[in-house]
Amino acid sequence: MFWLPGLIQRYFWSYDFVSSRTADGRACRMLNIIDEYTRECLAILVNRRITSEDVINQLYHLFLFRESPNISALIADRNSRRKQ
Repeated sequence: MFWLPGLIQRYFWSYDFVSSRTADGRACRMLNIIDEYTRECLAILVNRRITSEDVINQLYHLFLFRESPNISALIADRNSRRKQ
């Protein structure tokens, strides 16, 4: 996929999930939402389990309390990270 970073602030927002494990071995997931131009972190949601409803609620909250992207472009990081 050909990718151009955001050309102006609030033009593209992107989100990605990060998984990790706590010291006791339990799974921990993080949803990160950033502005592609400023690289500002708009939100980080941390939970043991993140559902699609959680993602929608977080985006809804951002759209209400922050100025939404100019063209409402949301980019999901679909780059699979494979163990080698």
